[in-house]
Amino acid sequence: MLKEFDVIVTRNTVKKTKPYPEPYLKAAASLGLDTGDCVVIENAPMGILSAKKAGMEVLAITTTLTKDHLQKADFIADSFGEIEDYLEKNVLSL
Repeated sequence: MLKEFDVIVTRNTVKKTKPYPEPYLKAAASLGLDTGDCVVIENAPMGILSAKKAGMEVLAITTTLTKDHLQKADFIADSFGEIEDYLEKNVLSL
């Protein structure tokens, strides 16, 4: 499965992990992308905070926590189908 990813960033490849933005900044830089062109899918407040600090749009999914815990995300979904719909309507159509 790892061969499906162009870039993998783990806690071992950054000095400061979430909630710092370094993991997302490193991923964007490795892909040659501006942070404003990135969309992050997260399921936890620390990840949301990290991605927002990196200047990225954040979609949250309630796989582990309720919507109350994910309020700082730009969009909150209850399923991956909802995320797919959001991406098709708001990101992929650009």
